[in-house]
Amino acid sequence: MTLSRILMAGVVLVGLSGFADSPKRYVVSYSVSDHGVAQMRGQALIAEEGDVSVQGSDQNGGHAFNATLNPTDDGLVLVTSLWRGETKLAEPTLAMERGGQAKAEFGSDQQRIVIEIAPAD
Repeated sequence: MTLSRILMAGVVLVGLSGFADSPKRYVVSYSVSDHGVAQMRGQALIAEEGDVSVQGSDQNGGHAFNATLNPTDDGLVLVTSLWRGETKLAEPTLAMERGGQAKAEFGSDQQRIVIEIAPAD
């Protein structure tokens, strides 16, 4: 085996072992509906001790969703904020066990907001 192949094999092994130690990934999603019709929605991958921001625009203006996933002694806490333009629509915090899932759903029939987090694997 040549030296370059030995080095490449070492890089692959280090990469795989580093992957096994990486934080668990989750899918965080949000949606805002008006009279049952989705007005905004999105999803993104987030890792423990990570954050994510999703931005979009439509005929009614722009929106932004921000989330941070923090570890606690008891599990994880997802801190979120959802904006339409300059107006903050929601800012829920969801607590969950590691490897678990959580969902916040609130509003009325006229405007419903749903924020969810679940394991990606």
